[in-house]
Amino acid sequence: MNNLFDYFTRVKFNEEELKDILEIIISDYKFASIKTFHVIETGYEDFNVYLETLNNKYVVKFFSNERTMDNINHYIKIVDLITKQDYLSIPKVYKNNNKILGEIDYNGDKIYYFVMEYINGKTIYDLDKDVDLKTIIKIVFDILKYNCVNRELKDYLYSDEAKKFKQYDMWSYENFLEEYKDKSKYLSSEDNELIRPIVTYYEDMLNRYKKYDDRFKNMPVMPPYMSAHNDFISTNIILNDNKEPYYIDFSVSSVALNFVDIAIFGCDTVLKKGITSEEYAKYLKIISYILYRTHIMEYNLYPTAVAVQHAIHILIANYYKVHEGVESTENDYFLNLGRMGIKYLKDQDLINKPVFNWVKKEDWYERSELSNISEYSNIKHLIDELGLSDFIEENVKEYFKLYNKNKTDDGYSNVKLDDLYHNGYDWLYSCIDNIKSNEIVMAISFCNENEWNGEKEETLWTKLNLDALNRNVIMKRIFVYPDNKKNLVINNKDINKFVSYNKPNLELGFISESKIKEILKEDLNDIYPGVLVFNDDIAFIDNESDPENRGYNVFDKDKINKYYKIYEIVKENCD
Repeated sequence: MNNLFDYFTRVKFNEEELKDILEIIISDYKFASIKTFHVIETGYEDFNVYLETLNNKYVVKFFSNERTMDNINHYIKIVDLITKQDYLSIPKVYKNNNKILGEIDYNGDKIYYFVMEYINGKTIYDLDKDVDLKTIIKIVFDILKYNCVNRELKDYLYSDEAKKFKQYDMWSYENFLEEYKDKSKYLSSEDNELIRPIVTYYEDMLNRYKKYDDRFKNMPVMPPYMSAHNDFISTNIILNDNKEPYYIDFSVSSVALNFVDIAIFGCDTVLKKGITSEEYAKYLKIISYILYRTHIMEYNLYPTAVAVQHAIHILIANYYKVHEGVESTENDYFLNLGRMGIKYLKDQDLINKPVFNWVKKEDWYERSELSNISEYSNIKHLIDELGLSDFIEENVKEYFKLYNKNKTDDGYSNVKLDDLYHNGYDWLYSCIDNIKSNEIVMAISFCNENEWNGEKEETLWTKLNLDALNRNVIMKRIFVYPDNKKNLVINNKDINKFVSYNKPNLELGFISESKIKEILKEDLNDIYPGVLVFNDDIAFIDNESDPENRGYNVFDKDKINKYYKIYEIVKENCD
């Protein structure tokens, strides 16, 4: 075995000296006497030890010889910020003299470490059985929360200090093209044939992000670069005895493209033991749906992003095996996993192809044909069949509440939906698709030359509204028409479909602009030129008077109740 996996070469002490060092640690931390300990033999860096005392269990992480002091402090800063959040389960981190970082002078050397709680359970890598789909979905939402929610962590990772001292990671997305140039010469012709096309697809993906980068700069919702763990692989996710996930090893956290962590996760945890290519495709499509619901821009090319990570696994694991002479179960695991993953994705025709058929190849963010929504419907039907719809929707709501949480403890701020994020329409399409029988959609829509003008988005929106009505959704809808133009509005081809729907679950009304202005007065600004409410959970505000901030999600219950009260006032005054 190459000394990469001879773990004691990573630190400044040997096997015989380890117990002496652990004795120093338990003395400093005032832990009970040692019962047992052993080296944890997974991972490509650092040196981890399981330590059991007479009354507790711990993991001691010793930093490797290769780390600089600046890099160690960077790591500890990230750990400190992670411990301050409450949406991601991580092992408890112990402090000594109010410090996370421990330091030992031993035989003239400095040894740096920190101590964390040992979680009773197993890493997903060590599990004897597969992870169920519900747990996979739970982890997906946990990862999204890590990416999007922790503003303090994100600010630090964006800082010059963090960028300067972060650890170089040859397994990372950001270094893939450079690593391919350097290490592709060690690949077999068969492996290179698998990887080379994916390199091209990844270059295309990066070019799309560069194309839109200027437009992203001032966008407060789902920017392309977010806080990233960069290593959400099966060895870094522990399921405790209650099957609850815990996350470890934040050593290569950085700012990265917003799909990276989910793509990494989609490789070895989702590609489970004994899974078929058809099952793998099914799981990736369900995750694509979740990314769509949470506004992650590469949702439609998620399997291609996963293929990039598989290519990285082949490239780097092969380098260790061929050039460095590494023979280890873990290294072979990632090498073979990458090969199988790409072959499965090719078999299912999911590489460089949009998951949902409504997207043009030249612009992945726009719908092309209104009729091509079959795959989306198929995936949504699959989720319904698996009994996961409510679970996913509950997590979507919780995710957005966390993302939008205000600085106060009792409210949620609004979120802008810029036109680049599917022109706001994909989010609306998704909401109306997920409304169930006897749930409520309420809308007040102002009709002018710019609204309800037969554009394909409006036509599809009408179709999805009628689909919702046909599955017994309760719809309360008022159209506001320009003075003296009521017939023009009623005869509009899309609006007329609502008029023709003659069933009691549609409450339909019309009112003139002058009349609604007269009865609402200052309240008009709250809804002009349109408000759309789904149940009492979320509203979409299309406030034309503030074009820079047009298109908001609102979660505030008081505001949503006010929209319903305005609706009732307007309804009483309809024609």
